[in-house]
Amino acid sequence: MVMTILRERKTMIKLENGYADSFPITRGTPQGDRTSPYLFILVVELLLIKFEHARGGGLTSCNYMDEYENMLGGESCVCECYADDLTVLFKYSNEGLSTALEIMKNFELTTGHGMNKKKTNLMITNSVQNHGEVKGITLCDKVTVLGIVIDRKLEKIQQNWDKAIVKTKQLIQFWCNFNLSITGQIMVSKTYLLPQSIYYMNTLPMGEEVGNELNKHIIEYISGSGRKIAKDRWFAKKREGRLWYDRL
Repeated sequence: MVMTILRERKTMIKLENGYADSFPITRGTPQGDRTSPYLFILVVELLLIKFEHARGGGLTSCNYMDEYENMLGGESCVCECYADDLTVLFKYSNEGLSTALEIMKNFELTTGHGMNKKKTNLMITNSVQNHGEVKGITLCDKVTVLGIVIDRKLEKIQQNWDKAIVKTKQLIQFWCNFNLSITGQIMVSKTYLLPQSIYYMNTLPMGEEVGNELNKHIIEYISGSGRKIAKDRWFAKKREGRLWYDRL
């Protein structure tokens, strides 16, 4: 099926007076091709397997990750990938970094998909060195993984929750302009407000102070200024006609 879709493809360039001669396409998939995401996953999976097989042969998994995975009853890992966003977690050493770069180099030679060093950062948690370059990769104090900022000393994790609170308040201010009904405000809260914090809750621990503040803003929005809702109905049981379904 793959060969049927991808082989013997040709294209041509449109010119002012017509079209140029056709030439073969030997790499890539057609734009909008439904198979391309699956083919990409198959290829990237081979890269992840290669990283996992390098454990103990150049790459050493992080002690913290080993302990965390054991606590959850799973297997430790040295890499994770979301689409083309790759994160490699390992105990830092010159040998380990060289092994990781060698794997990426061979992957590029094989598939044509290479690492963009300008968009690649290296964060070392057990070193005082936090600036400059190592093997052409920029050293940094913090990294952003899927929108979550993680610093090397875990001292600025709260900034993620601060961002969620600010975004929630901005959305509340926006939706207040529409003077929605109570039902409408509940739908807005479940559709737009809660996801701002639920996304972080999948990864980061939420303190009681943060949860109380988010609850406060969302409840105040739902209750409104002109039609207050009795407090005993905020978190009442479903059969009692509750208006708020899930408390943070």
